[in-house]
Amino acid sequence: MAATGALLDLVCDTNPDPVTVSTATETKRATVFLTFRRPAGSADVKCRALRVTVPVGTAAGDLSLNTDAAHADDIDDYPRDSGGPEWDIERTTVPPEPTAPGQVTSITFTCTPPTGETTFGAGREFTLLLSNIPVNRTVGAARLTVTETTRPGSGSTDWADRPTGVPVVEKLANEFYVRNFSSRVGRVAHGQAAVLEWEGTPQNSEYYLYWDDEPAKRLPSTGPLTYTTHALTRTTTFVLDAQTRNAANQTVHHYRSTTVTVKDPDVLARTLTAADKLAVHDTFTADRTDARRTWARTTDFTGDVTIS
Repeated sequence: MAATGALLDLVCDTNPDPVTVSTATETKRATVFLTFRRPAGSADVKCRALRVTVPVGTAAGDLSLNTDAAHADDIDDYPRDSGGPEWDIERTTVPPEPTAPGQVTSITFTCTPPTGETTFGAGREFTLLLSNIPVNRTVGAARLTVTETTRPGSGSTDWADRPTGVPVVEKLANEFYVRNFSSRVGRVAHGQAAVLEWEGTPQNSEYYLYWDDEPAKRLPSTGPLTYTTHALTRTTTFVLDAQTRNAANQTVHHYRSTTVTVKDPDVLARTLTAADKLAVHDTFTADRTDARRTWARTTDFTGDVTIS
């Protein structure tokens, strides 16, 4: 019997996150974690089976690459039940008996409890790990198909196959990267600018720079990836935010940081206490524009003295 409205909650995580597509010279692998549990506050749920279908092929909506290995053996499966029993897993493919690589369009993993049925109560979880998945070469959003055979734990005795909504598995291109963010000179003189440089994706990327309390500054994403800072008067840490859009039109961030040290830097402090001696080699300035008292005990001044 078919029915809508899944009775179990499903969380889908991936490793790595996000998944990256394979290349002509390297097959990238991924792991998908599918965790089923009873929704918080709901009644117990009886379950006879959980079926997970992985789309296979070259399209953006497919996840697994159809390799030359045995058709259904490319992917490893590991069932984990917080209640202890080990579930049985059966694999089927479409077509059921492929005769050559490239024919398989999907692999279904049917998970059944060893006693024929089980109960999801409070705190009970079942996780299916699908690992060693050879990711295909096409950027996009792949969606697994999941169906549960369940019924309410009390009241109804009618079992039903209920489709479950599954978040998409994002597949990003390998060319989105940012690395080697640094200053050409790690230490600059007081009042000198620094040149920041980095390596990053030349297309479909945006770069933003943060430092101190300044608003984000958008940087060039084409041509030489460099930025000349303002004249630095104190040691400053710069944070680079590299952004791109994934297949679901969501923003993905990669962050990098670098620190530029300034020789003889300005010091900005709310309170400065000299336990012994405060030496001034050039100019001492006392500013009382906030209408508070500016005072000192026995004081020796060297160089110019400015009282404002």
